[in-house]
Order: sequence, then C-alpha cells, then structure tokens
Amino acid sequence: MNKHAKVISVYGSYLHGAGVSTMALSLAIVMQQITDKKVLVINLDNERSLLEKFIERDVEIKHSIDDIRIYEEKLKPEVIENHVDMINDNLFLISKSKTGKTSLKFVDKLIDIAKKKFDFIIIDTGNNPDDNLLRNADISIYVSEYNELTLDNTVKTIKDDKTVIVFNKFPNEYSSNLTTINFKKNHNIKNQVFTVNYDESVFTEACEKRNIYSFLIKNLNSKNIFINDIFKITVHAAEHSKVKVQKNYEKRGLIGGWNLKIF
Repeated sequence: MNKHAKVISVYGSYLHGAGVSTMALSLAIVMQQITDKKVLVINLDNERSLLEKFIERDVEIKHSIDDIRIYEEKLKPEVIENHVDMINDNLFLISKSKTGKTSLKFVDKLIDIAKKKFDFIIIDTGNNPDDNLLRNADISIYVSEYNELTLDNTVKTIKDDKTVIVFNKFPNEYSSNLTTINFKKNHNIKNQVFTVNYDESVFTEACEKRNIYSFLIKNLNSKNIFINDIFKITVHAAEHSKVKVQKNYEKRGLIGGWNLKIF
C-alpha cells in the first residue's frame, strides 16, 4: 500500500450548484500538474453531479463505478486500473454509478485498495456526504457560495477546524482577503478559508463547451483569476499532504508571477 496516499473529500452546501464537482475536478487537474503525482477522481454524487459532463469532449468515458462494484468480493488494484477512464497519463476518473447509491462498505474498500496505485484520491461527495467518509479523509473541503443564505449554514455544517472552507463564485467586487478575515473573526473559527472568484469563461468551458480539462491545461500559466484561486487551494492541499510542488511552481507561488497568499 502507498502509505503516503492522500484522500481529499470535496462536499458542499445544501443548495445545488455550489460548484462541488467543478472544484473536485479542477483541484484534481491542477494537483496532477503541480505535483506530477498519480491522481484519481471518484464521483460519488450519483444524484446531482455533472462532473462527467464537464469533460465529455475531452475524454471518452467508457466506465463507471458500477463496473468495479461487480468485483467487490475479489477487488484488486488491477481491477480498478482496468475500469478507470484515463484523462491523461497520471490523471484518472471513476465515474458515478448509473444504477443508484453505492454502499459505504464498498466505497471504503475501493478507497483502501486504490491507495495502492494512486498518490491522491479526490472524491466528489456531493451535498450529503457520509460522516465516516469525511472523518477518514486526510483533507475535507467544504464548498459554498458566498451570500447571506449560506454563511450561517456553513458555520453550522463544519464540524471541525481542519475542514477547508471554499467560498465559490465569489463576487469580484469584494476583497477576498478582508472578507475571509472578517468571516473567521465574526464566527470565531480557525479553519483555512479560501475564495474562488466567479469567472464566466469557466462556466462556458464546463457547462457549454464541456471541455474544462483542456481549458485549464491551456490556461495553466495565464493570469486567469479562477485558475489562480484554484492554485492557492491546491498548493495548500499539497503542502498539507507533505507533497512537494514542482520547482517551476515553488516560491514564485502561482501562475503569471502572482504571489501565493493563503488566508
């Protein structure tokens, strides 16, 4: 087993459309690029996730978690490798079930065995994740939009100070630095808090063109504000996991010469 394999669970607010799937997929793409590690994305949100749709023009999706579940009693690393879809040489996807909810017992077994072959396992757990799945994750990331309706719910939902909070679709006119400081102060929390600014181009590439992978790869070294924000979160997750970021992303922080600033 890869003793250093890390599991990152991404989940979101009760309101559909917070951006959990976009966050999980973007995090996986950038993580693979800046660490050159082997990354697996697992979509466990069978009800609402559009994760597969976001890359369907980049990747031909042939398998799903259902194909692996057939081998539950005799599950081996080779079975997983043979039933994932390759996004690139070091980035892979297990698509959501087409038949219904997947048992937690099977999910736990799947993750344990996948750790033997992958360095990072990033899970889209949707809006109603199992508590055990969050507890067993090395990093949990909670995604919510930033507005009056969701702020109180965010505080009530977060169960420990280790969970990373991400305010997605953050209004560009707000100061992200000042807002996160005030949020932590007003609610007396110690969690790491990040913001991801709203970017119309990302919505277009994910929801309309359905090729967010090629969009992110093409613009990885640009000053796109969405990518810049994703970099911050990804670098934090990599450093928390004690995984080195490749030299061309060290020190100078982020893309386009922007300095990394973690709140």
